[in-house]
Amino acid sequence: MVAYFWGTAFLTSKYMNPNEGGIDHLHLIWAIVSFLMIAVSTLSGIKSAKWELNTQDDFLLQNVWFSEQIKHLLLRLEHILWDAKQWISFLLPVLAAIVWTTRIPPLHAIWILALSFLVFTILTQGIAALYSGILKTRDRSRAALVGTMAGAIIARTVIVALCTIAGRIAAPWVNTFPLIQRELDVQALETWQREGSKLFMEEVQHVLRFLLESWWPHVALADLFMLQASGWLILWAIVFGGAITGTRLNAFSRRNRQIAFNKILETLYGKLHSIVPAKDAGLLSARIKVLCRSSYTLRNLQALFGGIGFWILIGIFSGMLSRVNVDKIEYAVLSFMSFMIMYFLSFELYSSLSGKISLEASGERIILDLMAERTLWNELQQQWSIHKLLAWPIFAFGQLVVILLSGKFSILLLLLLPVQAIYVWCFTLICHIPSVIHPRFDYLNPEQIQDYPEKEVIRGITHYIVLGVILPVALLPLILYMADYIEFSWFVSLQYIVIPGLMFGVAAIGLRLMKAKLHRWIDINDLHLK
Repeated sequence: MVAYFWGTAFLTSKYMNPNEGGIDHLHLIWAIVSFLMIAVSTLSGIKSAKWELNTQDDFLLQNVWFSEQIKHLLLRLEHILWDAKQWISFLLPVLAAIVWTTRIPPLHAIWILALSFLVFTILTQGIAALYSGILKTRDRSRAALVGTMAGAIIARTVIVALCTIAGRIAAPWVNTFPLIQRELDVQALETWQREGSKLFMEEVQHVLRFLLESWWPHVALADLFMLQASGWLILWAIVFGGAITGTRLNAFSRRNRQIAFNKILETLYGKLHSIVPAKDAGLLSARIKVLCRSSYTLRNLQALFGGIGFWILIGIFSGMLSRVNVDKIEYAVLSFMSFMIMYFLSFELYSSLSGKISLEASGERIILDLMAERTLWNELQQQWSIHKLLAWPIFAFGQLVVILLSGKFSILLLLLLPVQAIYVWCFTLICHIPSVIHPRFDYLNPEQIQDYPEKEVIRGITHYIVLGVILPVALLPLILYMADYIEFSWFVSLQYIVIPGLMFGVAAIGLRLMKAKLHRWIDINDLHLK
């Protein structure tokens, strides 16, 4: 909270001071804050809707005498109140810093704080009701499922197209990267950085002009913060319209309880499973069918098409590759791309579907497996296999998109395929480390699986190790090659054979340690289940 306060205070004072290159434009600052507030409220509303739909709180659903609509409203409010900590820990310090920096009068400050909390609460509830209604309607309509799949494909196509354009815009600047010889030219590096900053700011200004059009909700909210009447009707029409529409969809969706499922996905993953041999193939095949027919999967259907971060990187790197004309720069882009897109693919997929592919996905039903003399290691093998199975189609299609958009198909790209396959194998395994170290089967809602504080700490450490330690080590041959310390043949051998081999070896050792730990966990009492 302290960091948010002082960071916002510094940026606000710098931005509002014309002598330091800023622009004296308070409305722009409030528009940015309003955009963040709406984004946080939207994410909170989506999480609240998922919490409501995936709840396993049988006591509330079966024994409380309220109507079903009130029960689900209470479930959403439960998560919204819990998520209000985001308003306290993030939005409140930001708002307080702006109020303090801009010397806003006390009554105006009270209005800002009250309005922000009111907007957060109402907008979160509206988004939660709307999203919940959409998901319920989609779950029970095959036509809606097909529409969702089409929408996911269209959205990712647009994202890739926009990011490809961004990559092509940045490519001429990337081509001039000065660190491609042993001698460091500090002046050339500083010039290159200034040109990059200038290019970035020019593109950001175009985006800001578009986002500051008066018809945007965050601009209307900024007007309200500044006590300007314009725009408030638009804002509240959206808020209450979303809440009413969501309630209507909720009511409609309860009339039909049959859950639809998509046989296309079941057929696809079933075929892939039959090609790739696996232990306990019959059980794994049954789990795949359950996964494809699960309402949890249908509500997170977009994850099966790859995460947003994955496709953003696919577009940016494809755009760069299509315009990069310096060999060393091209190798740098390829090496960095092969690592980062596999990292995002694995972690985004796990984050979106942890309720079905994590070690704890079975919940308290894990007792049945332990009574059948199976161990947690057997459970991890099954869930990890499903995780990899879901990743392979996205991986293959992503590579095809890179080749088509970049217009480049070379031996090096073919060599990258097994390298990236190894990265997927390693990263999907790393995703399961928090669950192996601290499994929690006693949750009431699958949305809780990743929210336990101890698991968040472990997950943060793993992300830091991957990006702060493994990534620099993995790119060390590239750095040596770009600085002319090794020849091209050595670079290819080290970057695309030795480094992936080392990663695979270390991951294999980690897998053995996981196996040893989980094999010892065979007593039901050790899992602290009720």
